Amino acid sequence: MIRGKWVVSPDYKDSYIEVLTENLLPLRTKAEITQEELASIIGISRQTYYTLETRRRPMSWNTYLSLMLFFDTNVETHSMLRDINAYPTDLMIKISGRG
Repeated sequence: MIRGKWVVSPDYKDSYIEVLTENLLPLRTKAEITQEELASIIGISRQTYYTLETRRRPMSWNTYLSLMLFFDTNVETHSMLRDINAYPTDLMIKISGRG
């Protein structure tokens, strides 16, 4: 839930992180990018990315947002984010000032 103008609850974050985490491998595969390449783009090590993709480590909100930026701007994965409900439409509307 988004409370107030800019407060995003931990439950809201966790629910979106969970959906993205469950779908990292299919998203990365569809984007045709290696773990190393994607990790480099979002500023983490390949080992750290591997632990996220294999669910050995929880994802931070900052990493979630970085991955969303990549997958949302990638032609191959843009609509997939919405299909799996990993894209926080309500948050993006609020950030854009349209809601």
